[in-house]
Amino acid sequence: MQHERGHERGTTVLETTVCIIILGVVLSILMPAIGLLRENALSTRCQQHLRAMFPAMQHYMADYLYENWLPASELPNGQFWFQKLEPFVAGHASGRSKENFVCPRAPVTQRGFTRSTVSFGWNERYLSFGVLSNKVNNADETIVVADSLAGPEADIVLPMRGDLRFATRHRGRGNVLFLGGNVASMTRAEAEFEWPRYWDTR
Repeated sequence: MQHERGHERGTTVLETTVCIIILGVVLSILMPAIGLLRENALSTRCQQHLRAMFPAMQHYMADYLYENWLPASELPNGQFWFQKLEPFVAGHASGRSKENFVCPRAPVTQRGFTRSTVSFGWNERYLSFGVLSNKVNNADETIVVADSLAGPEADIVLPMRGDLRFATRHRGRGNVLFLGGNVASMTRAEAEFEWPRYWDTR
């Protein structure tokens, strides 16, 4: 006896096309959200790196008995602020402390541990050599370290001559560490408009 076999129906070209279109629409909705999450994660990591510098500054001042003297952009012995702070940053024993001086959103050319490749700059204009941290008028609003532009002096964000080298690489905003230990982000317009308040409180 011959059994009848049911006709198996496959997917048509139209159904496949509709599935591809739906998948494309879903991806077009998700991709910006995924990109935004990635950018937020990079900004958060950048802020964590800045936060790691605050206890390092405190340990530096306590260990060297400088009576609250900040390390300054460049010290008389030829060392720069990041070189002086690095031994006091968590992870120094394992050799990972240098990572804290790199913003994960910085360009590849600004990912190192030299004066031209660090991602963060010191507020040289106000926090030059010999400044006592306990003598600063408003530590909670005085920027000490911030995202900085790449270049031969990447380790300085506001040099003595006063040209603001503030990098806004986190969706139009830059991260800053205040002398009081708090971390925030701001636009370049905010940083420039309020510069005496944040950068030079003398």
